[in-house]
Formats: sequence, C-alpha cells, structure tokens
Amino acid sequence: MISLLVMIRAAAEDAGELFGSGWGNYAIKGIVEFQLPEKNISLWPQTPGWLALALLLSVLVISRIAKIVRRYWLDRYRRLALIKLKNIRQQAITDTAKLRDIPELIKATALQIYAREKIASLHGEQWEQFLDQSMNDTAFSQRFAGHLAALSYGPIDGSMNGAVDDAEYLINEAFYQQLQRWIKHHDSELYDHTATGVDHD
Repeated sequence: MISLLVMIRAAAEDAGELFGSGWGNYAIKGIVEFQLPEKNISLWPQTPGWLALALLLSVLVISRIAKIVRRYWLDRYRRLALIKLKNIRQQAITDTAKLRDIPELIKATALQIYAREKIASLHGEQWEQFLDQSMNDTAFSQRFAGHLAALSYGPIDGSMNGAVDDAEYLINEAFYQQLQRWIKHHDSELYDHTATGVDHD
C-alpha cells in the first residue's frame, strides 16, 4: 500500500514537470482556501439599531399572539352555541319538541354580548330585523320570516305548512345553515353594551 502511494505521488510530480505549473483545473488556479475564525461568531445583533428592531418585532409578535388568544377566549360562547344547536337538531329528529329550544338558544346567545335592555323584549319581526342587522343580512326577516316565531309559539299561517312540529321543514339545511352563520358571524360590537358573562371591551 505504501509503495502504491509513493508511485502515485511520483507520477503527480512527473506530470507537473511535464505539463508545467498550469497543469490541472485552471478555474481554481490561484484560489486560496479561507481560514475559519478561531472563535464562533455570535448571531445575536451587535448594534443598537438591530437590537431595537429585534425588540420591536418581539413586541409585535407577542401582541399578535395575545390578541388571537383573547379573541379565541371571547368567542367561546359561539362555540358552545354551535354545539348546542347541533345537539338540538339531532334530538329533534326523534323528539320534535326539541325544536322549541332553538329560539331560546339564539336569544340566550345574543344576551351573552348585547345588553339585556336592548334585546330582551324583542320578538317577532323586530327580533328578526335585529338578527339581520347584527350580521348585515336580510335572511331572517325575508327568506326565513316567521320561522323562529313558529318554533316558539306553535302553528301560524300557511307559511309554516300549518305545523310547528314539521321537523323536516323547520330544520331544513338552509335554515340550519343560516342559524350557524348568525352564531359564527354576528357583530359582537354592534352596540355599546354591557353583556352578561362576557367582556368585549
């Protein structure tokens, strides 16, 4: 093995003598291999400007995270309302009397964020208009006019097919999705208010 290495080295020296100093890869001729510093270079900003920028970015990130956490906490009543709405719909398939819990759920959800004196007495068309106003929509007072009243008080005119316990009609997919939309997207800051249980300052 040693004799082989000696032969290779001798051959390389002979080639250098034969072809001159330019023999080999001309692209790397004259390149000097750089030397690494003896000590590790710190990645932490060294100048006051970079330190101030790093501090500002840290504050912005922390502030953003705090807002997300706060919004998630304030919206907990929405998540609970959606769960209750889903349970009511499932129970109403075998017990149509459960449909009467839907108007109560919507009113209770609204009372979580809107002042009681502003909405507690609303009913019928006024209540439907308020729900539409709270999410900039017209579905409750137009497309689904009378649905919530029918669920609360029983049969009304022919617009409800004459029966409040017509579960397939009153919890059809379109109406169910409208209830979900309102719970998810109603404006929690529509009025200046002091709500029960939830602080939205």
